[in-house]
Amino acid sequence: MLTLERQEKILALLYTHEVVKIQDMIIETGASESTIRRDLTELEQEKKLKRIHGGATLLQKKRDEPTMEQKTFKNRQEKVRIAKKAAELVQEGDCLFLDAGSTTFEMIPFLKGKNIVVVTNGLMNITALLDAEIETHVLGGHVKKGTHAFVGRSALETIESFRFDCVFMGTNGVTADDGCTTPDPEEAFIKAQAINWHGMRLC
Repeated sequence: MLTLERQEKILALLYTHEVVKIQDMIIETGASESTIRRDLTELEQEKKLKRIHGGATLLQKKRDEPTMEQKTFKNRQEKVRIAKKAAELVQEGDCLFLDAGSTTFEMIPFLKGKNIVVVTNGLMNITALLDAEIETHVLGGHVKKGTHAFVGRSALETIESFRFDCVFMGTNGVTADDGCTTPDPEEAFIKAQAINWHGMRLC
């Protein structure tokens, strides 16, 4: 296994589990302990992880938002199950908003073959929607580097021209007191605008 492939595998483990023991990295990569320790040193110098006793953990502050690459690796099997269930809520002829996000992205294969229209602010969603032969509209605007989401004034102005039957949102957290939360105000504005229309089915 090449160094880059091995280090990507280590990061993928961390994105999934947040804290990983060196022994688990050895099992997953087939590399020696000295090789893994060297990889961890390099990745720590690149500020991609933090070494701890016996392993490593992700470097992340409370206000930091994981990138789409990080989110894609984390809990993927659970996300696919959620996505499949969510797609069952979509009815023929629906116009739906598909938010940028790793879980909403997983819905797309389950939407294939449905007579629907999808509006999205997710850059990663576009190709997958077109490959699934789904009529697709894009909000436009500025693209966030980390989450690949369209945000900003242009996106907000565009979303006002649509009325949705169903809206599927990505979120960074859910609590009883605060509901759904995201660390980025610009993405929050898009989400709020998408669910602001009366008559929409709550999905």
